[in-house]
Amino acid sequence: MPNLDDVFNSEQQSDPINNKVIVEGSFSCQECYTVCDEAEYVKEKQIIFWKCPSGHVSSTGFRL
Repeated sequence: MPNLDDVFNSEQQSDPINNKVIVEGSFSCQECYTVCDEAEYVKEKQIIFWKCPSGHVSSTGFRL
């Protein structure tokens, strides 16, 4: 299991107005299985979501 401090470090881009954090990694589309390299973590809702080039939006719950 990855160290969460490495995933959510202070160098990550964040948007304090929308309470989102950009996360880099490998995220597979849940419809077409295309791999995306970036996702957004919404702190308030505790979900991580990503959008593939075809426009499909995938998400999952993620608690810190």
